[in-house]
Amino acid sequence: VDRAVEGDHSGFGDRPADSLACLPVDAPYLANVDLVTTDIPVFNGQRRTALARFGQIVDMEGAAVVRTAAWFGVPCTLLKGVTDPAGSGDRQQLLVNIDPVAEALADLLMDLIGAQAI
Repeated sequence: VDRAVEGDHSGFGDRPADSLACLPVDAPYLANVDLVTTDIPVFNGQRRTALARFGQIVDMEGAAVVRTAAWFGVPCTLLKGVTDPAGSGDRQQLLVNIDPVAEALADLLMDLIGAQAI
């Protein structure tokens, strides 16, 4: 994740609060995306379209993690796995994909940690 923004917390008018930068990961096979965090899951296309103005992926906690780290002056990197397309209306897809996505993220993290230890 390059930047994270709280998509349903107004900063000025209907615009979300300012986004925060995340530390980059040295892994050319990872996509560089902006993250939009919301308080409720996105299971309809209209809401997904509205949030797409601010980022390519949506979650429910990432921006809060980045904002808290920034508040305490701690560097923060976010690695996110996509389990379902926001607004698909298919909540079962999340349940089917969550274990394989979590395993892939764990493998990636172990690879990144191992590369830094060398």
